Parts: sequence; C-alpha cells; structure tokens
Amino acid sequence: MHPKKKKTIKKFDVDLWSPCGNPRPQPAVEDSEDIIEDIPEAVHSSSEIAAQLQQFSPYTEAPVALHIGEEPTVYYVPSHLLPRGKIHTRGEDPLYLPDIEVETGHTLVHYLYTGTYETLHASSELEQALLVYIMAMSYEIPRLAELVVSEIESLCAGIDIFRMMTSIEPNFTKLELESRDEGPVHAILRKKARTTFEANPTAFQADEFLAHLSNADFRSFMLKCVMKLYSDKVSHLERDREGIRKELKDSKKTVKKFEADWKVDVEQRMDNQNGYVAVGAYDSEPTVREDIEHVAAEAESISTDCFNNISYPSCEDSVQPPRSLDGLEEPQPDESQPEQAPCEELYPEEPCREAYPEPPPEPYPEESEVPAHETPAETIAEPEHAQDELAKILQQMGRSLKTNKAKRALERLERAVRSEKQAVQYEPPQPPSAEEIVFSS
Repeated sequence: MHPKKKKTIKKFDVDLWSPCGNPRPQPAVEDSEDIIEDIPEAVHSSSEIAAQLQQFSPYTEAPVALHIGEEPTVYYVPSHLLPRGKIHTRGEDPLYLPDIEVETGHTLVHYLYTGTYETLHASSELEQALLVYIMAMSYEIPRLAELVVSEIESLCAGIDIFRMMTSIEPNFTKLELESRDEGPVHAILRKKARTTFEANPTAFQADEFLAHLSNADFRSFMLKCVMKLYSDKVSHLERDREGIRKELKDSKKTVKKFEADWKVDVEQRMDNQNGYVAVGAYDSEPTVREDIEHVAAEAESISTDCFNNISYPSCEDSVQPPRSLDGLEEPQPDESQPEQAPCEELYPEEPCREAYPEPPPEPYPEESEVPAHETPAETIAEPEHAQDELAKILQQMGRSLKTNKAKRALERLERAVRSEKQAVQYEPPQPPSAEEIVFSS
C-alpha cells in the first residue's frame, strides 16, 4: 500500500456569479493535481469529484479591497464576486484601480453585488453613464456595458442633440470602436442627429452646433454624420423628382386621351341635338343631315297653300237686281213646297277677289339681337293647326340650339302662320236672306 500523504487545502478562485445563483468554485490549475491525488481510488465519477470540491464554502474567504481613484476610496468585495479578467486577483491581495472615478467605482461595486445599474447623484447622468460604459469596455465586463447602453438610450430620449453633444464630446476619444463597426454610443448619437435633421433641416446651421466641435475626433464624426444626412436628403429629393416626372408624363397622356374622348362625346351630343344622324361614324362613312331650311320652306309652302285655298265670291256670278214689290200679290203659301219671297239685292255689284287684294308679304327682317331691356314676345299661339305644332317645335329648337338657320326658318314660319290667321279672321260680306228682306220691307 502506498503511504498516505498529508492533505493540503488551498483556496479556490470563483467566477462571477449572480446574487440569485449559487457560486461555482473551481480550483486553481496548480492546486488541482494535489486535490485529485488526495481523492480515494474508489472514487471515479465526476459527480463524486464535484461533491468533494464543494465541501469548501466561498463565504469563508476574506473580501478583497478595491482601491478606486487617484485618491483611493476602498471598496470591499468578496473574491468570488470578482469577474475573471483584468479585475481578477488571487488570494486577499488588494486591487488598485486609479483610472476609475469614485462615482464610477460605486456603480461597479453595486453591479458586482446586485447585478444592476446604479449611480450616485452626479451633475450629469449622461456623462456619468458614458464613463461607466468606458470602464465596462476597458475591464471586459460585457453585461455591465449592456446595462449602461440601455441607460444611455433612455437618457438621450429626453434631451436635445446639443446637450447630448456637451456630455459626449469630452470623453468621445475614449470610446472604442468594435472592429470596423461603430459602437452603440456612436449609433445612438447618429440616430439622434437624424431625428433632429428630420424635424428641422436647418438645426445644424446654428452656432450652438459649431460650438461643440472643438474635439477633432468628435468634429470629424459629426461632420460626416451631417454630410451623410444631407446626401441622403438630396438623393431622396432626386428620386421624388424622377417619380413626379414620370407621374406628370403619365398624367399628360391621360389628359390627352380624356380630351379626345370628351370631344367625341360632345360632337355626338351636338349632332343629336342639331338633327344629325351618324351613319358609321367610326367607319369613316358619310353622315346624313336633315336640313332645317328645307323643313322651314315646306312649312311656309303649306301655309301659303292654305291661304290660297280660301274661297272668295266670284265676279262672274251675277246677282239679281232688286225688284219692286208694287203690284204684286202676296204669295199664297204652298203647303207642298213653300216658296221664298223675292228679295232685293242690297249690293248692286258683286264683290270680286280683286276687291280684297292679298296682303303684301312682309320684308325679311335683318338678324339683330334683342336689346337687353326688352323681352322677346311670344309669337306662337296655342297649337290649333299642324303649322302651329311645327312652329312650336322650331321655336324650341331655336331657343335650345340658338342657330341662325333655325331662327330664320322660325321667322318665315311665323310670318306664314300670321298671314293664315289674318285670312281666317277676314269674313267677306254675305248677301241678306229673303226673310231679312221681307222683314226690312
């Protein structure tokens, strides 16, 4: 049997852990061989080895002193809470962090204990958050950096870009870029600049903007950012102009097509109102038109014929001269056939047609507009004859179409109707009857 060696127990280093979780003790590399040698040969499983290692509690270790700031302020943190990296230490040796401000050190220690972000009452919360972010990136604490970025976004949402530039400019050079891409703070600043430019394109022409460009790196970044904004704006306007040109070109084509269709529709309506009958209008066939003047001429001839058909007493038919009644016996009434007593003609001569000459035609009036102060009189009476019906139709056409031909036809028709009415109203004298002669004698 092998002689038993004396067990030497050494302290273990512990990774960063969450306050709500359990510590995960891991032995140092140089001490792991001695511990494994002390494990009995019968123990072979990993669970048994882990159980052997967990026999020692990290809470029994002494805290590590963190000297933060140029004039050190000491913070005490258990060694198992320290993250592996640049802040990690072995044993109980103190850590000196002179490049970290005291307010930033408080945020670091609070995060190590609770895993949350907290700052003391600082004059500028955004500037303090930016310093914490720089410290987290320098000491490789990614989880703390994520919390700080969220805090910076929240703070920048409530201030304008000029106050944001005031807080970022002094420490802008300390911001490290992740490879060739911009860091989160750069992205937040660029987003804020775009929002400001969209709200007011002339905001970066103010003196307040130029007053925060003393830092060379910060000035270069902001000028590139603003130039990119203006370049995007010009490109956007150029695209809009091209789109407007295309829409205008399409609109002109649409307007031309609409005008052509509108003209065709108007011509068809005018043809229908003026008496046009379109025959194969789209097949380039001739059209047949009803002549309004021809209709008016026919109406005038009808009126003249009616006027000429009026009966007049004939000059050739002689009228019996009146005879005296002296020496004549009173005629006896004949029951079979009554005889009419002779009567004396009151008219020595028979009226002839020449005695009543036909009225001369009225002169053709010149076309003239009706004065504004006069109201055109209605010349068409109630429709009693076919001529009146035709006159009414032509009058309506003349009012609606207002064409010279329709007006002239209407005037000729009115003259014809007027002449016919005068002839109808004229009644030639009739010879007296026998009864009137007897009664007068």
